[in-house]
Amino acid sequence: MELRVDTEACKAVIEGQLPVHVGGGKVQTFAVRIVYKTLNPFVIPETYTSDDRFPPKSERHIEDDGQWCMWLPQDAPRDFDSPAGLERYLARVRSFIVLQLAYEDRVRLGITPAWPGSEWGHGFQGHEQWVREQIGDLSPQVVRLLIGQAASRAHGMPCPCGSHRLFAACHQGWARHLLAVARREPAVKMALASLDGPESDSTHVEGGM
Repeated sequence: MELRVDTEACKAVIEGQLPVHVGGGKVQTFAVRIVYKTLNPFVIPETYTSDDRFPPKSERHIEDDGQWCMWLPQDAPRDFDSPAGLERYLARVRSFIVLQLAYEDRVRLGITPAWPGSEWGHGFQGHEQWVREQIGDLSPQVVRLLIGQAASRAHGMPCPCGSHRLFAACHQGWARHLLAVARREPAVKMALASLDGPESDSTHVEGGM
């Protein structure tokens, strides 16, 4: 694979044929284009196919512009700056290609659902699903209180969940993580704000972020 760096556009591209073990002891190569939109090699890049082997389709988790949706941004690996970070990323690219091949087999055989692995919904729906899985049985009101308390960095207060434990020994770590993700990902912030529906008062959620 070849690395091209465009210093004027602050972009770098790795492009070429990636060998992938496809089962049965066979190895196939696939045209892959990995795009870094900054010159920082330790940020998560975007991945595309360099040919029309995997056409854009929501069921395939490939956007209209050809970008591969390999994970939600909040679920992307945060250790990409480790020495093995690029290899870890390429391993995910390879597994995504194997999923594409399995998808094609399932479509050919009429198996439903066609996508062979776990998946998030498309677009905002995926972020909303992620948020609901994170909060579990907590009510939207309690979630707002937890996030507000995490934002205020209160240490010795009781936890708003009603456990009668100190916040620091209960939901503090969870709430701070959710708050950090919401600050980093606008779609997560929107999903949290819409927990009660579009007509709810989400000022506590907004204020905490």
